[in-house]
Amino acid sequence: MAMAWIVHIRNTSSAQVTLRQNDPTWHPVINGHQYGIDEPIVVAPGADLRCSYFVVPWEAYGRLEVTTQRGTYTFCVGPNATGTDCLKGRASNDQNPTPLPLGDQGNQFYSPSLEMRLDLSDTGVTFVRVGQGWESVIGSTIYHALKTYFTGSR
Repeated sequence: MAMAWIVHIRNTSSAQVTLRQNDPTWHPVINGHQYGIDEPIVVAPGADLRCSYFVVPWEAYGRLEVTTQRGTYTFCVGPNATGTDCLKGRASNDQNPTPLPLGDQGNQFYSPSLEMRLDLSDTGVTFVRVGQGWESVIGSTIYHALKTYFTGSR
């Protein structure tokens, strides 16, 4: 399955935005704080945040909820009709975002892994790819373990 990781959040809107993520395994770390399941992440206007461990959950396992002054958006990763994985979204105002293709579904040894920036503005919510490549699931686990060991941060 493809993995979509939020590594950067930028709020250029005039209002605060609240994020809630309920993935059972990956819990976002922002400014040294690890957020629990559905713990509100409040992003102030003008905020520019770096994140780690912030996955957009797979559709059968959770969701990312983004509440803005325009409404609530719900995002997850899952397959589309052609069998490739996409970042899917639903909006409370029925202006659903176009699915963003992420790549094929991979297998138990590798999966496409994309780093994303989450842009929040007065006109909506946008995901921007900032890094991509094929990443071994085992390689990813080793990378994060070494990063934690050497830097002390998750």
